Order: sequence, then C-alpha cells, then structure tokens
Amino acid sequence: MAEPFEAGGFKPPNNLPADVTSNADAFIADYFPISRPGFAEQQRAPAKGKHSEEPDDKDGHKDADLTILELGEVAGKSFVHSSIEETANGLGQLVNAVADRHLIPEVKIFDPQTDADMGSERWYAQSIGGGAGAVLPFIATEMVTRRAGSTDLFSHIRGAADNVPALSAILGKENASHWISPWSKSVMDGGIYGAALSPAADDKHDFWQQRGVNGLTASICFGTQFGVSHGLVAGLEKGGVGHAHFDAQHGFDAKTAVGHVAANVTAGTAAGFVGAESYSLLSSGHAANKEFVQEAMAKFAITGLSLETVHLGASTIMARAKADGHDGALAHAADVAEIQSEGASVGHSEENSDSGAPIPLPTEPASNKDH
Repeated sequence: MAEPFEAGGFKPPNNLPADVTSNADAFIADYFPISRPGFAEQQRAPAKGKHSEEPDDKDGHKDADLTILELGEVAGKSFVHSSIEETANGLGQLVNAVADRHLIPEVKIFDPQTDADMGSERWYAQSIGGGAGAVLPFIATEMVTRRAGSTDLFSHIRGAADNVPALSAILGKENASHWISPWSKSVMDGGIYGAALSPAADDKHDFWQQRGVNGLTASICFGTQFGVSHGLVAGLEKGGVGHAHFDAQHGFDAKTAVGHVAANVTAGTAAGFVGAESYSLLSSGHAANKEFVQEAMAKFAITGLSLETVHLGASTIMARAKADGHDGALAHAADVAEIQSEGASVGHSEENSDSGAPIPLPTEPASNKDH
C-alpha cells in the first residue's frame, strides 16, 4: 500500500533539518507556509524595537528612549492618521470605485509610522492616538444618519419592541424598546462607518468584498460594545453605583462617571476582541493572531473611554440646561454637541438614546496577513 505522502503526490523536501522530529512547529513553519508568501521568513525574522538591535525609526530612537514629547508626537500622528487620513482615503476610494476612474488621490499627511513592540511605550502611544482618532469619523456618521431621519425610522422599531413577548419578559416591557432602538441604530451606524469610511487595505483583492467585510465587522463591533456597556451600566445602577440616566433629576456625580467609564472601557475591550476575530475570519478564513487581537482590544478600549468622556461632559451640560429651563441656545448647543457612547442609551434621557459609541474598525496589519 502506498504511503500517504506518495498517494497524495507530495514529496517531502530532501533537505529536511536533522532535528525536525523534535521541532514539529519549525517544520510546519518552514515547509508548510500555507497562508501566504513570506510566512516562514516572518516567523524567523527578529522583531523590531527595544528587543533588537534595529532602531525603530530613522532617527535611531528605541521605544525605551522616547521622551514625553516624542510619545506625544507618536500619539498625535496616529490620531491624525486614524481620524483624517483613513477617513479621507476611505471616501476617496469609494468615489474612485463608483466613478471607475482615479479622481481622488491618496491622502498622506505623515509618513507611515514604524510598527512598535507589543506593550512598549510607542505601542501604547500609537494605540491611544489611533483609538481616540476613530471618534471623529463616527461622530460624522452619527450626525449624518440622524439628520437623514434615522432616528424617526428607528422610533418605529422602538414602538414595535414593546409588543415582542420575549423581550418584554426578559427586559421588562418598558425597557425592551430602550434596548432595541438604540442598539439597532448603533449597528446601522457601524455598518455605514465601516463600509463607507474604512479604506480597503489590499489592492489585489475585490474592492467591494473588502468594503463589505469592513461594514459587517463594524456592525458586529458596534452591537457588541453597545450590548456590553448598556448591560454593565444598567447593572451598576441597580447595584446603587451611580445613575444610568443623565437628566434634571440625576446629574453628574463621581460614582456615575466611574461606572460609565469602566463600563465603556470593558465593552471596548470586548468589542475589540470580537472585531479582530470577525475581521480576520471574514477576510482570510483564519483566526487573528495574538498581536492583532491585543492591538484591537487596546484601541477599542481607548475609543470607548474617549467617547464616554465627551458624552459625560455633553450630558452634564444638557442636564443643567434643562434643569435651569434653558431651552434656547445652550440646550440646542448641548444637544448638537452630545455624543452617544455605547452606554448612551443608558446615559441620557429617552429622547436622546438612539446611538452607540464609535469604535475603530480593525485594519489587519501585514504581520497578521502572514499568520
């Protein structure tokens, strides 16, 4: 009977390493690079950064040698890249694809930053800047959908939710609509944000397929973060740790602030994990590597924290304006400035609970593509 290798037409290399039987992982990495070209080389290549002799940037700085100002510069460039460059390039790609011609050039304000060691100072600076920068494009998405009447559209869903027996039984009839309507809009805004504003990363693959993956991934992430943060904040309120709603009766206090921030950071971390795995599975069919997952979790946590900070401030202004009876310019300005985070529906009065917090869509780095 033929051996499996012979029957399958596969001939093992003649230059097998002597210790292959004691190092199966090395054998697989070297002789079965089944994912993409360069896999084995990447597995053997030394990492850049403070654990190698190769400097991180052209100035010769290593992660451990960065000053506060240099870290601020790294975070600032990541913020600009996430909020402006990626958004502009995402829209530009979309226009070019629809027009079937190159009308809008790529926007590049800064040169691409060097990948940092996981957990290094540079890595944290990049994660903070990139996570905070993702807030701006989502705000734009949320404002567009709100002005387009999406709030009215989902008010019908809110009304219908009260008639769903399962939801009424689990959440209570009054609270069922408070979950379904804002959660649905959060998922919708996430899909628009991902499909319209997140650039396609690979010119060699179908553009529309990549945009579809971006949109679906963002929708999943938004839904995850909204559900987790909403549930946590509601649970904290039941436990007497702050208030879920900001209104004339329940204003800002320290316990409420801590509860909302903790809930949104936790939700962002969970959404980052789900987003990284969803993106990798949808785009390549395999699970994401550890570095990609950790980076997504860190960025999502920062995004949730950034949004909730803005949300707390805007909600406090709104609550004070309503309590003082100011229905004019101040209340209008507060309403315009109000940004809905994942706990938004549990952080405002009912009429303002129609959105979820933005999260940065995971963009798979080259290292993960070679996983």
